[in-house]
Amino acid sequence: MQEYFAEVSLPIRELVEFVLASGSIDKRYGGGDLYQRANEGSRLHRKLQRQSKTEYGDRYHSEVALSDDRVENGILYHIFGRADAILTDSEGTIIEEIKTTELPLSSLSGDPSLAGYRPLHWAQAKCYAFILSQKEKLSSVRVRLIYCQVETEETISFTQNFSALELQTFYTGLLQAYRHWAVMRFEWTQIRDKSAKELPFPFESYRAGQRQMAAVIYRAAAAGSRVLCQAPTGIGKTISSLFLSV
Repeated sequence: MQEYFAEVSLPIRELVEFVLASGSIDKRYGGGDLYQRANEGSRLHRKLQRQSKTEYGDRYHSEVALSDDRVENGILYHIFGRADAILTDSEGTIIEEIKTTELPLSSLSGDPSLAGYRPLHWAQAKCYAFILSQKEKLSSVRVRLIYCQVETEETISFTQNFSALELQTFYTGLLQAYRHWAVMRFEWTQIRDKSAKELPFPFESYRAGQRQMAAVIYRAAAAGSRVLCQAPTGIGKTISSLFLSV
């Protein structure tokens, strides 16, 4: 692997939304009660995935974890995400991305020149497609964006075929656009970690039982294990847990 001076771990969705986000007052992709919308979106995702699994059988795989580690301009990126589905047919491989919307389906488009085209949604799916093309050594991957209307549960889909080179150009372009923020993020992490290690305990002394609990938490954090602490109010559980786990 090439030499690098900074390291960043980033979900695909966060990368795409940061680099390509643009403003809009239309909240029908995720407005209202976010908790309720998330639950409804998950339900519709599962419903569509079950239907596709019944239709395609072993050729259909849902919730596929994908990741990519690469050095780009001195930054080691750990990029990861989970594709809604991967499907194979006689023409090759398809990455499916499912989105729920309150918009009428007639207002959506798979044509970049039309207003109903959603670049963020396509970008997320294209990142999955690129990683898959690298992993499986594919010359091209089709991307299928499926929209499900939350009220009617009707769907519409758009499919585009991308060459591996097109996907690579797009993906590396995102990483290059994020580079400035990746450097800032890494440098701030270094400052934060150094400051945390030098931070003194914020009180003159430990309370009774607090030092023993802090020692247990420290050893657990170092070993990557878990601790369940039960103690009376006032012993200082919160500060012991936070201070020793830094």
